Amino acid sequence: MAETQKASVGHDTLQIGQRLLAALAQAEIAHLLDGLIGALSPERLENVCDQLQSDTRQTVQTILVPPDFFDSDQEKQLLM
Repeated sequence: MAETQKASVGHDTLQIGQRLLAALAQAEIAHLLDGLIGALSPERLENVCDQLQSDTRQTVQTILVPPDFFDSDQEKQLLM
């Protein structure tokens, strides 16, 4: 069963992520994510990633920062 949360007006609603998954096609979700991630500052994106589960955060960081971007393993550790 989908989790619900109280909206400010007192209505039970599906979480926004679940509502978007139900309403949008996969290509539309990809386009939305491209726009949202592109609009975030690096600091804000880091804050968002910090809120993710460890495995999810690692996957997102791997996709957003390709491994060949870094010259050393020490620099890679800065993102984790």
